[in-house]
Amino acid sequence: MAGLGDGLGFRVYVDGAKRVARAARRLGDKGLQRALRRAHRATANVVVPVARQQAPKRSGRLARSVRAASSTAGAVVSAGRGGRSAVPYAGPIHFGWRKRGIRANRFLYRAAARTKRRYTEVYETEMREVARRAFDTH
Repeated sequence: MAGLGDGLGFRVYVDGAKRVARAARRLGDKGLQRALRRAHRATANVVVPVARQQAPKRSGRLARSVRAASSTAGAVVSAGRGGRSAVPYAGPIHFGWRKRGIRANRFLYRAAARTKRRYTEVYETEMREVARRAFDTH
């Protein structure tokens, strides 16, 4: 999937995903664009509960800030964003901050690694459905 985990630096690329998204936009097929966003969101949502479980917990705000977002070109699983619920320490917790003695806890990376088989299956299933809908002539 193009761009899974963009928020704190984790990405998985699928060759051709951006070309499919561009083609859907050029065709102006809103249904196909929605289907692509749904497929990407479903894929990212596989990682979210595991990332929330893996997040270090003092108050629980960091775990609650883990979110999935999607577009026609890909999806993102991120932590630390979210308006009133923003968690500015998400980056230092995930990547560490040597000067402050904060060791990296790459919970998003671990969650993505642990769910790779499942999100790959979900992505393949969802994209088959997108292709079936796109090329269904009936």
